[in-house]
Parts: sequence; structure tokens; C-alpha cells
Amino acid sequence: IDGSQLPENTQHAIPTGEAYSTLTLLEHIHLLTPNVHHNSTSDGSKNIVDLFVNTMGFGLDPKSIKNINKESGVVFVNCGASQVHLNDDMNYCQQMEKLQNGMQETNPDNTLPVYEVGLRYNDLSLLKEGLSKAGNLCSYKIIDDRGGREMIRVTDIYGRTFVARESKPGAIGNSDEPTISSICQQKVICCSKEDISLYGAEIVEHYGTACQ
Repeated sequence: IDGSQLPENTQHAIPTGEAYSTLTLLEHIHLLTPNVHHNSTSDGSKNIVDLFVNTMGFGLDPKSIKNINKESGVVFVNCGASQVHLNDDMNYCQQMEKLQNGMQETNPDNTLPVYEVGLRYNDLSLLKEGLSKAGNLCSYKIIDDRGGREMIRVTDIYGRTFVARESKPGAIGNSDEPTISSICQQKVICCSKEDISLYGAEIVEHYGTACQ
């Protein structure tokens, strides 16, 4: 993006010169997920990958296909240029168990999440619809934040909390909520003839973006 292409009052949002951090991208977050490939809903029809892809709107990375087919290994889901790794490796999962035990010792009432991840959507309506069908994969609350802005707190079956907000009307492109460039996107599975030929109709119809 060339800053000259933006309105005059938004050109300062473009990271140039010394006006940006030396760390350029939160590339991925590693979430330890013991049962990533096992169905977790009461009717046995959905797993945690469904929550991230079909409910919260992440895209399934093509390099996840091999592990999904063999039902073992890391599943990669993408959000723009960033990625979440859903890892069922036992060594990593044991680390998570130790972390949870430590949290219970310092927080016996279990009222605080280990961490909280912020998510931004153009429109929260699809997320609300997906959450209403998610079953016991997660719990959620629709509340207002301190500024009176609607937000959705989603807590998955591992106790991880995600806070979703909608982009402010007219805020796209300013320094508070900068424009997200379409260039900064990782590849995801989508409903296309190409992806069906590469990965198979079953995978694409289940996890492909715009297929639901």
C-alpha cells in the first residue's frame, strides 16, 4: 500500500521510517490442544477445528490437510497474515496441563483465563450465528465493553478466551483501527474447483471459506 493512495488524514497509519516497531508481525500463536482431531460435541459431530474454522471464521491452511486426513498432528488455521497452531503433541500438552495446574494454585476459583486473545470482525452477525450452533465446543457472552461497544467473549473447551469486536463504523484506515491489506493474507482452503481437485470435495465443503 502506498500512503498517497489513502485519504490525507489516514496517511500517518502507514508504517514507514521509524514510526513502527522492529517486530513486524505476530506470526503465530501456539495453542496446545490435546483432542484437536477428536469430536467434542455431545452428538459427536464436531471438533475444536470446527470451532475455529466454521464458527469463529479462521481459514484452514492447506498444509493442515495431511494431518486432518490421518487424524494426527498440528492443524494450522489462519487469520489474515497471522496463524494459530492447534497442536496435539503430548509433550506440549503436558506443558499445558502444568500451566493449568499452576493457574489453579494461584487462582483456586478459576475465574481468570490464562490469557485473552482479541479478534476483530467486519460484521459480528455470522459469528453470532455460528456460536448459536457450536454446542458444547465453547461458551460465550455478548456484552458491552467499557466504552459501550458490543463485544463477544468466547471461551473454548480448554478455557481459552477470545474477545470479538466489530470494526467501528467509519474507522477503517485510521491509526486506531488500520486498514488490513489483502496482500497480507495466508492461503486458506476455499470453495473453488481448484481446491476441490487438490484436497477433495469432503474437506473443502466442510472447512472451505464461503462454503457454509
